[in-house]
Amino acid sequence: MSDEQSQRRVQQVQDGLEAFRRGDRDAVLAFFSEDIEVYSPPEAGNAGTFHGHDGYEQWLAQWLEAWEGFEVEAQRIEAVGEHHVVAETFQTARGRGSGVPVEQRMSYVFDLRDGKVVAFHLYPTWEAAIEVAKRREREN
Repeated sequence: MSDEQSQRRVQQVQDGLEAFRRGDRDAVLAFFSEDIEVYSPPEAGNAGTFHGHDGYEQWLAQWLEAWEGFEVEAQRIEAVGEHHVVAETFQTARGRGSGVPVEQRMSYVFDLRDGKVVAFHLYPTWEAAIEVAKRREREN
């Protein structure tokens, strides 16, 4: 995998995260393949596996209904192998109703094929996300 291809995948992820930050639903959905797989483990909250654009929007709505002012900022992004990109993010929000401020780090694994994300997984640590990306690279 060339550095140029790796950088292109990293840029795609940066663009997708920026589209989410500005609330551009159409750009986010265009970033994801029609049959996107979204996975959130129990320790990350809103656990489960969701499929397709409808599944992504269902997962996102469930997540956002608990929060006001949800913000996500990428802290670091790294290409892994030929298809994966891992992004460590810093998330902030206030509990809806309680107003309690919440901050957390969350790492995302993106599996890109033909310029589209076919899998988007969340993990509570950078190390876990890197390990999953490397394992998925070996399996594919």
